[in-house]
Amino acid sequence: MRIKSVSIKNFRALKSLSLNFSNMTVIIGENDCGKTSVMLALEIFFEGRKLNDPADYFKKIITNPVVIEADFENIGDKFTDYGLGEKDKATIRRTYEFDKSAVNQILIKGKWKNIPQKKFDSLRPDFVLVPAARNLESQGKMTTTSLFGKLFRPLIKQVVEGEGAESAEELRKKIRFGVTKRINDLQSAMREQLNNPVLSLGHDIKIDPLKGIDIPVEMSDERVDGIPIANRGAGVQNSFILGLFRTYAKYETEDFILAIEEPENSLHPRAQREMMWAMQDFSHTSQVICTTHSPVFLDIGRLEDNIVLRRKSDGATEPSYFCLESPDDVNELRDLLGVRVSDALLGGGGNCTLIVEGDTELYAYPHFFHCIGINSRSLGLSIVSAGGGDMKKMLRHARVLRAYGLPCIIVVDKDKLDDARKIEARNMPNVKSVHTLTKGAIEEYLPLEIMVEVINRISLDEVQERGQKNVKPISKFDIDQSKPVENQLRQLVDARYLGVRFDHMKVHLGEEVGKLMVERCIKPDEEIITILKKAVEIAK
Repeated sequence: MRIKSVSIKNFRALKSLSLNFSNMTVIIGENDCGKTSVMLALEIFFEGRKLNDPADYFKKIITNPVVIEADFENIGDKFTDYGLGEKDKATIRRTYEFDKSAVNQILIKGKWKNIPQKKFDSLRPDFVLVPAARNLESQGKMTTTSLFGKLFRPLIKQVVEGEGAESAEELRKKIRFGVTKRINDLQSAMREQLNNPVLSLGHDIKIDPLKGIDIPVEMSDERVDGIPIANRGAGVQNSFILGLFRTYAKYETEDFILAIEEPENSLHPRAQREMMWAMQDFSHTSQVICTTHSPVFLDIGRLEDNIVLRRKSDGATEPSYFCLESPDDVNELRDLLGVRVSDALLGGGGNCTLIVEGDTELYAYPHFFHCIGINSRSLGLSIVSAGGGDMKKMLRHARVLRAYGLPCIIVVDKDKLDDARKIEARNMPNVKSVHTLTKGAIEEYLPLEIMVEVINRISLDEVQERGQKNVKPISKFDIDQSKPVENQLRQLVDARYLGVRFDHMKVHLGEEVGKLMVERCIKPDEEIITILKKAVEIAK
């Protein structure tokens, strides 16, 4: 049983949002675009707690109920009482009036029919949300709602109810045997996920007729021995939680949904890849929904699994999906060389993307927006660097964005005029404008005095650390402004600051010059302002 789609109304920042899910759904987007609200809405749908906090209602208007509606597929024989077969779709709606129990309904032949709470509990798949702030104190204890409890409580219940009046000691033996088997499976999952064949999990089952059952778990590896999982690093804890999911799905049910926020938390890139592969493997039998800011997750995942959430200027959250007219384009897009999907999709909000040539522009443009009183982040404007003047890379970025229906503007230097015309001739629907800078490179548009000031400060610090003395700083009067500025600056830096690489400095140039422009209330060149206003117009 899988969620095919969900509609969320009046919940937190989500006035009205509909999403489609796959077996492995990856939700991305800027901070505060609604990713966490989506995950919490799913948790509320499955757990059904009352909503008695005004903050849970859109703009705190508690008179407007929260309505969450989900379509399910692969429903098996669960809904035969309602006349639905295994190939049918089941649509369930839960309505939350302020501080009241949810009203459960199912759509049958175009009409909504109420579902008693106990019946709803028997119909829904199992669901567990692991928030971005991991808490093994809650997920690793034997409670009815914890993941650890969900794995072991059914086993214990089966043993106790199945053996009737058998002696307490015999029951303890059978419980210990079953728990050990599952701990061994959990150990195997963690060995695979952490790529560590010597990792081992130890446990000491404490069975008390009055206090219940406790299963403390300790981990050993080549570095330490017998350390409680809760005392290990965040990466190990992440792997433990994922291992619990995989083991639970193996034993208990295939109707299981794992929702996890930022699974990359505290993991180095290799561990992130292994986590992603483990989640993809898990999604073959159960459903996975995650949010992420990780380039690794996007670059090794399926393009079709991504949902880009973006906040519009009116505050509404909108999704963008991967969609290409030709199926052949999918494999071609995956094979694009020199461009990572994450570069295009993690650049910002997605309402409009500026594709620029290099790092100087990448770091300068957000400050340019600030200089004219525009908050680029709040409008969902993003900047993506093509890593130099490679027009093929710029086009590939545009194609990735087009696959998700995201608009963009391409900005190139003066020497790329012919290439710009070729891009325009392609008539790509998401490329709203191709702008060729008439003065040359971006350095021609940065205030010369500030640029020289920044170059001198960065270069002097670097050469003085190496003991170079009697350095004559660059002056604006050393520059002939009738000629290309960038080439002159490069030559001056090479001549006066031995060992300083101008290209490396450009990474800092846009950022530092942009900051000083904001501090000194200096507006960008009118040509740059034209580009900024065009981006704002598209974003709105």
